[in-house]
Amino acid sequence: MYKYCIVPKCINTSIKTPEKLFFNVPKDPNLVKQWYSIVKRDDKTTPSAEATRNCCEDHFDLEEDMENYVKFKLLGGKLKLKKGVLPHKFECQKPQKKKIDRPGFLKTTRHRIF
Repeated sequence: MYKYCIVPKCINTSIKTPEKLFFNVPKDPNLVKQWYSIVKRDDKTTPSAEATRNCCEDHFDLEEDMENYVKFKLLGGKLKLKKGVLPHKFECQKPQKKKIDRPGFLKTTRHRIF
């Protein structure tokens, strides 16, 4: 099944990065709203309860945020998020530098060229 990360600007998908782990977003509508808010996703409508949404491992500290991390590393299996853990790492959403309009500089530069 194709999976993609719900975090805006995150490019991880099960096709592009098959080695990444994807965690299901909880089905509870209140938790969905909380997750969407924290990942800065401003969808106007909340997806249906049947929809499966995922968040990739890049937004968690696996060792700290998982219930069974050691067991997973030693024996494999499925990782389980600790209760109440929310995504908290957003390297893909680093603030971009604002482009500053400098009309005076551009005007001076144009005059020098001509």
